Amino acid sequence: MENYKIKIPSSVFGGKGSSGKLKDIVAKEHAADILVFTDKGVRDSGVTKIVTDVLDNCHVHYNVIDDLIPEPSAEDVQKVV
Repeated sequence: MENYKIKIPSSVFGGKGSSGKLKDIVAKEHAADILVFTDKGVRDSGVTKIVTDVLDNCHVHYNVIDDLIPEPSAEDVQKVV
């Protein structure tokens, strides 16, 4: 298995206008590889695209995970890792 580091953010932003803070968070955290967790309904509604458009403009690598089950087990999480 390849070495990896997962950093949990110190703050969570939500609600109207929160995507506007994403560029600053990416810069502050020196993020280069990002995982975006969502579900298929949110992705299909176009909301996830708001986030990925910002990440595209930040020129960072990201993956969108939209196929997790609610309340995933440790085994389900390991599949993502």
